[in-house]
Amino acid sequence: MSNKSSYLSRRHIGRFLKNARKKKKLTLYAVAKMSGISIGQLQSVEDAKAAYTAETLTKITHALGIEVIFKDGEYSEQVNTMVRQV
Repeated sequence: MSNKSSYLSRRHIGRFLKNARKKKKLTLYAVAKMSGISIGQLQSVEDAKAAYTAETLTKITHALGIEVIFKDGEYSEQVNTMVRQV
């Protein structure tokens, strides 16, 4: 992975997701329910307290109406992604 500057850190992704959730006036409970993950897991992602899978990130972003673009189309256990608002 030669161009690390194109990746967002877990902290940046978490902040982005939290801001998107708040902008849409959704609670942790609502997004957790829509995404099928626990509130604790969602909070850990938003606060960058734990690693997460591409599948988890996809569930959260789908619930928020955000598209995730994985570099080279790869799903990896440690997610290095670029995200954009749809």
